[in-house]
Order: sequence, then structure tokens, then C-alpha cells
Amino acid sequence: MFVVPSRDKAITAMGTLKQTPKEKSLDAQYWSTSFKHIHLPGPADWLNGPGIDERDGQTFSQFKKQHSRRVKPDSTIVLVPLGEFEQTSLQLDDIDSSDDETHDYVHDYLLQEKDILPAGVDITFLAAVVEAFFGLKVLVHPTIPHSELLDLPHRDAGVGGIQFQTGPVQKMLHKLQQKHKAYSKAVAVVGITMNDLYPGKGWNFVFGEADTVRHTGVFGFARYSCENPKRFLRRCTKTMVHEIGHLFDLEHCVWFDCIMNGANHLEEDDRTCFHLCPVDLRKLMSAIPQIDPVERYKALLGLFAQVHFNSEVRWLQHRLAMLGEGLPEPKLKKGRRGRKSSGEAMETEGKADKVRRDELAVLLDNLDGVEQKGNC
Repeated sequence: MFVVPSRDKAITAMGTLKQTPKEKSLDAQYWSTSFKHIHLPGPADWLNGPGIDERDGQTFSQFKKQHSRRVKPDSTIVLVPLGEFEQTSLQLDDIDSSDDETHDYVHDYLLQEKDILPAGVDITFLAAVVEAFFGLKVLVHPTIPHSELLDLPHRDAGVGGIQFQTGPVQKMLHKLQQKHKAYSKAVAVVGITMNDLYPGKGWNFVFGEADTVRHTGVFGFARYSCENPKRFLRRCTKTMVHEIGHLFDLEHCVWFDCIMNGANHLEEDDRTCFHLCPVDLRKLMSAIPQIDPVERYKALLGLFAQVHFNSEVRWLQHRLAMLGEGLPEPKLKKGRRGRKSSGEAMETEGKADKVRRDELAVLLDNLDGVEQKGNC
């Protein structure tokens, strides 16, 4: 039986933080309500199914032993569209405002008259999110026509009629990287398709697959279709980021509600949030040293606000406030000769936390009309 890890176990899994500004931002004193416990899995969920062997989780120490690549600042990620994508847009007036994903989001901070929500998959948006999430430049390869993909092993089954086998697609992506000099600095080459996927005999389908040896990945969006265009875009973007995370050796997370949680079905996938927990963010910062967590949050906030991912916008605002971004520094009382005694230090730090919480409450209250959620 899976037992949800305690806060203390999560702190132990993260390991001893270095005394640098970047790593200090991961300290438990800044967690507040930002990071929720992982959901207790149901009978059909990942940790009671395919992920039963992953219940112990991957600690930061284990990650360091497994991850040998050090990503350079000029490294890139290549995004390869496989088959044609519909590039249509939906006016805001056409959105069902009764849906809780879009209800009451009209606010000056989020909405301008020119804003639209993609009805299909906006590849430019996907690339921008990957770039902000991983702190690396993203190159978009020209679309490979569907007619060329039919030369790869496939079968007539699944959603949309045709399913491509993932292994041959991974090999094609690897050859693509070797062929193009422009991709010589790529640390990941990922293919995206509106077709369904399967890994081989005995499998009905997979949402995506990552090859940590070739550093390639392929993700199919066919099963994410729904009447809500924003939910569809969120599903596609989240799956792509999750699978690319595996290419940097991040295993499925059990420490918190985290984008690296495993998912065995669409309902479970929708339930997980869009952010990295502190344990996995530390892993990613170790793999990609140039990542600045605060600047990363700000970049994602700007992108998610454009497409009205309101839960994510709320979470990022909350997280930045917890880190002191955009809030005045609280004035602390000092002890004799400008230093705080140990007792005074505890008292004033407690007051500082209260000041920060009060300021955060004011900040959130001033954002009228935006759905207020503390987590994704």
C-alpha cells in the first residue's frame, strides 16, 4: 500500500541545499501552501498499476548518481512536428463560461481585446513553454508530412485510425539530429503528432515515450481532444513537458503533487498540476545550471497568462510572492549592536512570515475576477 510521504521525508529527499540564492529559494521555509501532497492513488491510478515499483521515489542523491550529462548554456531542444497540425483560433466570446476552467477569468491583468485561445495546437506556444520551463533555446524543425510518416511501422487502430509505433519514430528522430549540423548542440529531440501511438505488441496505446539513451521523445495528442480548447492545449503542453523531463533523467515523482507524477489514465493526468515540486526543480537546476528559478517562474507566468491558464497563473503569482518578488521586504527588529539574539530571531522571523502572508492576501484580493486557487 502506498503511503503519502511526509514533509520531513520530502525534505530528506531534496538533500542538503547549497547556500546560494538559487538553492535557498527551494528551502522549506518558502514552501508555504505552494506545494501540496501527492494525491492518494485510487485503484486504477499509476502508483497502484504500472508505477507500483516507483513508490519509493527518486531522491536528489539518486538523481545525481544517475545523471551524468551537464547541459551547457548554448545547448538546445529540437521540436519536430510529425504530420500536419491545425492552426485555428477561437475567439474568447465562443468559450463556455460555465466551465470551471474558464469561469470568471476576465481581468485586466489577463485579458486584452486582441487575446485569443488556440483551438488547435499552437506549436509556437508549445516551443515557448518548453524554452521557459527548461531554460534552453528551442528550435522548431519543419513539419514532416504525414505522407512520409506512412513509411514507418503503423497499424489501423486507436483514436483517429492510425497508430504509429514509437520505437521507429525514435530512431528517425535520432537520425534527424545526426543529419543536421544545426542540431549538433541538441540535448533532446522531441516529436509531436496528432496521431495515436503504441510501443509494440501487447499495448493498446501510450500518450508519449522518452528514450533516455538517444535523448529523443515522441508524444501523441490524439487522445487529449475535448470540447474545451484550453483544456486540450493544457493537456498537450503538460504531457510534452513531462516527457522532456524524463529526458533529463527526472523519474516519476511521489513527493508532492508535481508535473512529474505518473498518470495511468486521462482523469489522473488532468488532476496533476503544471509545476515542478522543490525536489524535482532542484534536480532540473542541477542538470541545467543556468536555470534561475525566479526568472523561470516569471517567464512561465507571462506565457500562461496569454492563454488564460488561470490555475497556473494563480500558483505562479503565489509562488513569486512567497519568494518576495514584487513585495516589500518586511522590517525586522534588531537586537543589541545590530544583531538579533536567538530568541528575537525566531520571534521576528515569525513576524516576517506573517507580514508576507498578509501582503500576499492583499495581493490576491486585489486580483478581482480571477479564479483564486493556491495550486494547480
